[in-house]
Amino acid sequence: MNLNRTILIALFSVLCAHISQAQKPEENFESFLKRFDTDSSFQMSRILDSVIVVYTSDIIVDADGNGYTENYEAPLAKADWRVKKLEKKQFNNWEIRQLENDIKELTMAGKQSGVYVVIEFVLRDGLWFLRKYGDYST
Repeated sequence: MNLNRTILIALFSVLCAHISQAQKPEENFESFLKRFDTDSSFQMSRILDSVIVVYTSDIIVDADGNGYTENYEAPLAKADWRVKKLEKKQFNNWEIRQLENDIKELTMAGKQSGVYVVIEFVLRDGLWFLRKYGDYST
């Protein structure tokens, strides 16, 4: 009898935890983004432990004299992250795309400045976090 009661309590606990997770509302992305931009403490709290950063090489000149750049990705520890401003007014192209159910991409292009930044955010437990930052500016 005690064993059945213990099993029943355990199943009830698991079911309650599952229901609690399923009912957690998703954070509004635009509200998150605004706070991410304006509150440096909040920004630091919403960065994964390791962010993928895309680096662009200096101009490389090939044997024919043509110049090009290469992009490469590297992890950056959260402790090494420097707070970024995403001031919308500086960009003439500000686009948010849904890449997957839990991933959104923000693309920002500068007003005649050659600035081009792409940032990915991932949804974890109903909250948005920075996952990838790429600065492809020229």
